[in-house]
Amino acid sequence: MAAIAIGVFFIFKGEMTVPLLFAGIQIIGNIMNPIASLFQRYAWIVSTKPIMDKHSKLVSSTSKEYKIGENIDGIKDINIQNLNFSFGERKIINDLSFCFEKGKKYVILGESGSGKSTFLKLLMGYFEDYSGKILYSNKDLKNINYSSLYNQISVLHQNLFLFEDTLENNIKLYKPVDNFLYDKAIDMANLRQVKERLKKNDSLIRDNGTNLSGGEKQRIAIARCLVNQTELLFIDEATANLDPENSRIFYNIITKLPNTTCIAITHERDRDILNCFDEILLLENGKLNRAELEKMAF
Repeated sequence: MAAIAIGVFFIFKGEMTVPLLFAGIQIIGNIMNPIASLFQRYAWIVSTKPIMDKHSKLVSSTSKEYKIGENIDGIKDINIQNLNFSFGERKIINDLSFCFEKGKKYVILGESGSGKSTFLKLLMGYFEDYSGKILYSNKDLKNINYSSLYNQISVLHQNLFLFEDTLENNIKLYKPVDNFLYDKAIDMANLRQVKERLKKNDSLIRDNGTNLSGGEKQRIAIARCLVNQTELLFIDEATANLDPENSRIFYNIITKLPNTTCIAITHERDRDILNCFDEILLLENGKLNRAELEKMAF
C-alpha cells in the first residue's frame, strides 16, 4: 500500500506514468511473494522438528522390546489363555480364552465401548499390564521380539495415509517388490481400473487421495498387505466411512486372501458381510462368544 501511495504521489507530480506504476507494483510482488513463501515453508519445517526428533528416538531405541526377545518365524495360531485387562477400576477383558486358527477369517462384533479395539491392541502388544497369556505359535507375546512379530502383521484402519505419488509407490511404499507380485496385488485388490484411470490422467494420487473414492483407498490398503505377504491381518473399523456396497466389496476381497489369518472388528450388521467370515464372535462382558448368523437379528 505504501508503494502505491508513493507511486500516486509521483504521478500527480508528473514524474511517473500509470503504466510505470503498475509495472513497479508487479516487480515488487515478484520479489516479495517468494520471500513470504520462504518464511511460511521455514515455519512448516520448524513445526516438524518435534516429530522428526520423536521418530529418531524410536528408530534408535535400545529398549527391551526391540532389542531383546525371541524371534518368531511364522504364525500358526494365536492362543489366548485366561486374559484379563482393566483400565483403572473398569474391567475390559474378563478371563477371556480363545484360539484363532491359521488361515481363518474372524469378525468381532460388540457394542461401542465393549473393548473391541482394546482387544486388538492387546494382541499387538500395545499394553503389557495384563494377566493371562497371549501365545503366538506357543510363544508368549511378552517374550517375543516385537520387530519380528510386526514384520508378519498388517493393520487396516479407517484412515489411510496416501503419498502424493504414483499408485505403485503408494502400494509398494518405496520398497523393492517383485513386479509379478505387484500386478497380482492390483488384480486381487480390484485396482486395475483405478490404475488405468490414473495412467490416462497425470498418474499421480493427489493430496492424500482426493482423486480417489473411499472404497478405492481401502483397496490400496489391501494391496499393501498383499505385497507385504503378511500372515496376519488386523482390521479396525476399516469400513466405518464407506457405503454398504463398498463395504461388501472390501470384505469380499479380504476374506478371500489365501493363507492369511484375519481378525476384523466392525460395526457392520450386514448379513452379506458377516457371511464372508468363517466365524462371528461377540465381545460381551469382557468375553468372546461364538454367534450363529441364522440366530442374529438384523
